[in-house]
Amino acid sequence: AARSATPGGLVTPKMLKMNPAEALKELKPLKSRSEIQELLDGFGDLKAMSPSVAQLMQMTRQEDCSIERVAQVIRQDQGIALRVLRLSNSSAYVRGEPVTSVDKAVVRVGLSAIRQMILNIAVIDRLSDQEHRNILNIPHFWEHAIGCGLIASELAQTLGDASFLCDDAFTMGLLHDVGKMVFLELFGDEYRKVVETAHTLELPVEQVETRLLLINHADAMDRLLHAWGFSAHLINPITYHHLSAGNIRRTTPKTATQTAVLAMANRLAHALILGASGNDTLYAIDKFLDVLGLDPKVIADLVQRIPTQTEDLRFGLLSNLAGESGWTSKIDELRSGFRQPFNPLHLCSNPTTDATRIFCDRLRDPAVDAPPNVAIIRIGDAAERARLAEQLMQAEQEAQVRHLPAVVFSSTGKVNLEGAAMADRPTALLPLPVRMSRIIETVNQLVGEPAAVTESAAA
Repeated sequence: AARSATPGGLVTPKMLKMNPAEALKELKPLKSRSEIQELLDGFGDLKAMSPSVAQLMQMTRQEDCSIERVAQVIRQDQGIALRVLRLSNSSAYVRGEPVTSVDKAVVRVGLSAIRQMILNIAVIDRLSDQEHRNILNIPHFWEHAIGCGLIASELAQTLGDASFLCDDAFTMGLLHDVGKMVFLELFGDEYRKVVETAHTLELPVEQVETRLLLINHADAMDRLLHAWGFSAHLINPITYHHLSAGNIRRTTPKTATQTAVLAMANRLAHALILGASGNDTLYAIDKFLDVLGLDPKVIADLVQRIPTQTEDLRFGLLSNLAGESGWTSKIDELRSGFRQPFNPLHLCSNPTTDATRIFCDRLRDPAVDAPPNVAIIRIGDAAERARLAEQLMQAEQEAQVRHLPAVVFSSTGKVNLEGAAMADRPTALLPLPVRMSRIIETVNQLVGEPAAVTESAAA
């Protein structure tokens, strides 16, 4: 699909005609490295913490800190108390019967986890400035973070590594994109240009950040999380969560499992469209599944449970962010971009763990009861092309449609199906990762009137 004819961010009309990677190289950094480092250093504390949070942070640093006293301070702040109870009863922290009092929550979770929990709440409160809603949708941002945290927590429990606690995994997920909120506060409209440029060039935000700010949001968190008092073992996974599965093993071997869990959780949260982090990009998850040695059934279970858990927990943690208009749905926002209802016929070799299949199922219009109007095909390996071509023709016959327009995904965006299956078929090739807006624009270009011809109509 062609990129938008209207430049956005720092992109010129000339750049629109270039390969996105080449166009990115044409852009100049917005600030020097020393300017950016100085700004990050000046952001090194969680200013404007509530008195209760500040008191709890001070108390939990002391060796003689008592659970009873911590619970008493939490009870005195209703907002914190409600969120502590909600988090303590979530799958991120405990399994078993729910607790109904702050005292029981603190006892069950423990002082170390309570300190981390309060830090999580402090970060959300500190970095939820309503002023930036016109650049990032703040409730969507934290919904994505919560979803990522819940997935990471579940994966940590599944792996059963005693050194990798569920609450640590949740914190990693909750904070993995916080660097974007820091950039918003530090750079304001300049960060808007970064986000808009990523959208126009159809590139992941982290790539554009690295070019324009000389550091991406994940790298920025290394110094900040140390300054905020988070444990060192939480920081590497957050710093490296955008690396590929192979690069994670090479770059951070001591925390490879934790980093791979966070990377996979982030990518699965994107595929499930759990809110939005300002980086509406669909990533493959297959390689991380292999690295972690996960049974595909684990992913199927998460796909079923996590959306509901995320919705429940976001109300407990983010009730002050809903605003007068209430909660909005990222899925509904994306669906509204289709000119016709999105009703795909999806094919791939491993549907249970395929990100494009998960994304399509979440985006599919549930109100539509009609034959499919577009084929979505994921090619994981070139050797699959002939088999998937046969499956496409068989699936079309069963659905009583033929010659559906096809969107074909592959790692390079240059691989198509083989043979007669693709003859006279409108087709677009897309890479992974890919911006979600590009998927929608591609489907809109392919799915026009008249709709796909049914076998009965053709007869």
